[in-house]
Amino acid sequence: MSTYCTPDDMRTWLPENELIQLADDSLDGSGTWESVAEVLEDAIERGSAEVDGYLETVMELPLPTPLPGLVKSLAARLAVSALLLRRGALGPDWEAERARCLRTLERIADGRLRLGAEPAEQSAMPDTLIEVSTPARLWGDDTWRKF
Repeated sequence: MSTYCTPDDMRTWLPENELIQLADDSLDGSGTWESVAEVLEDAIERGSAEVDGYLETVMELPLPTPLPGLVKSLAARLAVSALLLRRGALGPDWEAERARCLRTLERIADGRLRLGAEPAEQSAMPDTLIEVSTPARLWGDDTWRKF
């Protein structure tokens, strides 16, 4: 399985000291960024797995690099929410944020939101064509040439 963000990407969404507190399993609270790296990586794997769960239905995994920024952002936010869930501290704000991420992933899986260019094997033309009806022209080309 691929991971779609890094611990540094998680700092975009929560300050480093809060991430350390959420990931620190020492009884004395002496955790450092380096000492909690394993717990952070586990949260990242959980967030990336959620992303994969939605994307595997519509595209081939692992995703090509460079990753779309949306994927990195979704994975980082889901990783932070995994840390919060781990501590039972997922408040209403982060609960809503997690729901927004999952709705975005649902939109991608349903084809209502694309991450990039369509795959090469798909035609640029839609399967069905739309017929358009317009009123008759009032002036022909000869009329417009006079101006």
